[in-house]
Amino acid sequence: NFFPYSPNQPKDDESFRDFAVMLRAMIHAQSYQNLSSESRYDYKMHAIIHPQAKNCAGTDRSVVLQNLGYHVSVQSSPVGIHQLQHFDAAAEILRDVNDASDRLPDFARL
Repeated sequence: NFFPYSPNQPKDDESFRDFAVMLRAMIHAQSYQNLSSESRYDYKMHAIIHPQAKNCAGTDRSVVLQNLGYHVSVQSSPVGIHQLQHFDAAAEILRDVNDASDRLPDFARL
């Protein structure tokens, strides 16, 4: 659990699926595929999933998202710890934790 303090994190598989469906529906409502939106823009749903978050409670969330029409990419953290040590704010956060790799996903959210 990377972000135990996040109020928007789905707690179970049904909530995760519902959130993904709602997000897709909101984006669809603002696309040109919905004639009443008068938009000129189309969309494609993408999901980037960290390898540690792919399987949750026995469910492969990448498959759930693919079944909902998302293009899924499983990727490791885009930033390495060694890259962050040259930034003052990042170095301060990394100093305050025992295992810097535990906080690395926090930087990916930024």
